[in-house]
Amino acid sequence: MKRISMALITAVFFLFAPARADMMKMNGVIALSVKGEEWALHLPAEDWSLAKEQAKPDGTGVYYYLVSNSRSLNFSVFLDKTEACDSAESCRDHFWDTSHPEYKTAQDIEHTARNGFAVSTFRFDRIMNMPAAQTNVSAHAYREGYWIDVNLSQVGGKPPPLAPILQFLDTLKVR
Repeated sequence: MKRISMALITAVFFLFAPARADMMKMNGVIALSVKGEEWALHLPAEDWSLAKEQAKPDGTGVYYYLVSNSRSLNFSVFLDKTEACDSAESCRDHFWDTSHPEYKTAQDIEHTARNGFAVSTFRFDRIMNMPAAQTNVSAHAYREGYWIDVNLSQVGGKPPPLAPILQFLDTLKVR
């Protein structure tokens, strides 16, 4: 009887467990996803190191933060179940409507579409109130109820060039 109860509790736990982060690296590609979803965000594996992986406590989303030392590039993505937006463009608009107050100091803001993402490019001349230049790409997609919120940034003494960051964005695939 005790074994049946434990087996039943375990089965119920796994049946109703919230979504969790799922990162796989295979054949030179990293796939980032929410467990149980049939799609993932794919990027070339190259020299990316996972710095942080976190699932929301309620199971409605995951966050990944990766770093490429050879490029000095930061890559983060939220895969977030949402009703706040329902397209790449509406997710990008929602990002700007609800962004951190520091984003009001962003310069050279441009909105475009690229590689299936609604994209914003911008830069900062100060980071955490310190003089430093940061070039940013914020790219948004929407898939089956999930907002795919990609952020790419590079820091330097003077503004890092935008072109290599956009070239990396072009390698991302949602499938």
